This record gives sequence, structure tokens and C-alpha cells, in this order.
Amino acid sequence: MHSIEIRGAITHNLRNVTVRIPKHALVGVAGVSGSGKTSLVSTLAAGAQQAVSSLFPAFIQARMKTLEPGQVDALDGLTFTAIVGQKKFSKNARSSVGTASGIAPYLRLLFSRSASPSAG
Repeated sequence: MHSIEIRGAITHNLRNVTVRIPKHALVGVAGVSGSGKTSLVSTLAAGAQQAVSSLFPAFIQARMKTLEPGQVDALDGLTFTAIVGQKKFSKNARSSVGTASGIAPYLRLLFSRSASPSAG
């Protein structure tokens, strides 16, 4: 499966929403205020957490912060999912989402290992 599919999401502002999110991609969620962006991402994060937490021993599961699962008809294709928290970042004009969240060095390493050189 090349995508994560959420079908029939009913959480807060979401009303029977179906979404297909591509795997192996950096995906952002955008929209107007009150459109359900946070509800959608929280539903995805809770489902991914449930899928991954079963791999850990019980004593680690007990110490993990649990997310409130959303109501969905189906959540298919879930794998490890990295969620960047929603918070106010510094007012540095040179900051990007990657630098402010701390994920930039990891993305740099990932792309340096998987990219193909080009003369371009």
C-alpha cells in the first residue's frame, strides 16, 4: 500500500471525512481556521501510536503518553508516523519548520543517504 487512508473520520470538526495520505513523503496539512486540521492529524497520530505501541513491552507502554483516539470507520496502511507538535516558534525570520522543530538535521541525513547525485 502506497498511502495511509483514513475513512469516515468523525472527530470534532470532521464529519465523515475520507483522506488518502501518500507514504514516504513529507506531508503538511493546511486549511482555514476550524476546518479540522488538528483533529485529522490527531486522529492519524493516535492510530499510529496504537499500531506502534503494541511492539513495546508493557512497562514501556505504561510510560508512554497516550493520545485520544478519534472515531473512524477504517485506518489503513499505518506505519511509523512522526508528528511535529503545534506550538509557537521563535520569531527568527530565518527559521523554517525543519529548524524550529529540530527535524532538519535528521532530514538532511536521510536525504544525503538516499539521494542520487545530479549535475544539475
